[in-house]
Amino acid sequence: TMTADKKHVINAEDAFIYETQAKALTHQDQLIPYNTASVTTNTGGTAAPVVTTGSWANIVAGVHGSYDITYSYGTGITQGSKTVILTVVPDGTVFPPSKDFALYAENGLINVDQAKALTSQTDMIPYNSASVILKNGTHVQPNVTTTSWVAINAGMEGTYPVTYSYGRGSDYVSKTVDL
Repeated sequence: TMTADKKHVINAEDAFIYETQAKALTHQDQLIPYNTASVTTNTGGTAAPVVTTGSWANIVAGVHGSYDITYSYGTGITQGSKTVILTVVPDGTVFPPSKDFALYAENGLINVDQAKALTSQTDMIPYNSASVILKNGTHVQPNVTTTSWVAINAGMEGTYPVTYSYGRGSDYVSKTVDL
């Protein structure tokens, strides 16, 4: 929460939106529920914040990425504002209950020579487009596990399940895809 010089208080938080949800938006005010944005006025009432972003075209095009969204209310010394992050993620992204981070992975292909060149299971991450995105837009590496590592690394043709996961505290999420 950010307090504007003795007056209006703007509440908003970093958040995620699926690509198809972003493409369905028609007005910037529709971002308010995603960032749980609200205003407590200097008189103790509530109001809808003004929404601004320089990235509206990318958001409604469903371009994956993290975008600054500014929520504001009032003018002069009563004005309050807060800038937060809205991250557009691919459909199929999974979240833990807190929605503090997102995990994405998709089925992938790797040729025999590429498979034989892998030096660890984490080397499979780009082949499954696997990624963990924190609520603030930061990317971190997911954990990787597969019971088929020996077969994959030997370049044996086939389809193998690979599980990507990530956890923080009691939050945990995983997704299994094929390679």
